[in-house]
Amino acid sequence: MPSRFATITLLLLLTGCSISLISKYDEVIDKGITDLQKKMDLHLIQKQRIPSSSFDTTFYDGVYVDLQLLKTRASSVPKNEQTSGLIDILVKHVKNIEATDKKGTSTANTYQILQESIDQTCGNLLTLELAKKEEK
Repeated sequence: MPSRFATITLLLLLTGCSISLISKYDEVIDKGITDLQKKMDLHLIQKQRIPSSSFDTTFYDGVYVDLQLLKTRASSVPKNEQTSGLIDILVKHVKNIEATDKKGTSTANTYQILQESIDQTCGNLLTLELAKKEEK
């Protein structure tokens, strides 16, 4: 007598149903992360040129609004915990950059390292979204 699991698996195969373990591709997340990376890279490149340039609260407020919108969107979709988690990591990176910038004593090298961490996390997010796109 077949097990209950085997029976369910067989039924799913015969009916052509598919099981999704992750959410579907989201173009808004893809574009939002790309835009955020562009904004952060521009800011960090400028900080690398002139590390002592003035601190811009408005810039960080805008970035946090962008991240919160992306986080809300990602969190509202079932099976999207990986995307939400990576956005949380981005928020932590931005907070670190903001704290560093507020001190006003960092070097160009520090901002270069911070840019690399932002780029890596954005790259991970985009890789995840594009993988979802391929799942279609």
